[in-house]
Amino acid sequence: MINDSQYRKSWSFFPTGVSILATQDDNKNYLGMTANSVMSISLDPKIIMVSVGNNRSILKFLQETKNASVSILSSEQSNVADFFSSSTQNLLENNDFFYNSKDIYYIKDSLCYFYCEVMNSYLVGDHTVFSLKVDQMNLNEKSSPLIWYKGKFSNKNL
Repeated sequence: MINDSQYRKSWSFFPTGVSILATQDDNKNYLGMTANSVMSISLDPKIIMVSVGNNRSILKFLQETKNASVSILSSEQSNVADFFSSSTQNLLENNDFFYNSKDIYYIKDSLCYFYCEVMNSYLVGDHTVFSLKVDQMNLNEKSSPLIWYKGKFSNKNL
């Protein structure tokens, strides 16, 4: 049998970028979660895949909404990633993290954002995987990315 902690530790050696997956509830409050299980899976059409733990409070809203955003964080945004990493600290009625214009929302000062249509989801073990069709995006190459490596954030070259 494979030991859970050793399995988790083995994946900590795989550096990943850090992003915030966000959506809104019925009252237009923002909900977000730190996500490193994000990847581009198609160029035509442009589709992102993201994995969400089934214990995360954002899951219900992602399953009910039509839109979500993915913001790739810069090396200066570890405080944003920390805030959204808690499974309970992710509902925001009013905050300074988000930019919102014409119903498009994303994390301010991120390296880039993708505003997406939620296409579908499916259950995989203890996570739900979402396919998101990119409708809009913006690229801001002003700094280096925030990296998750060996269980902590890094803003240095590995």
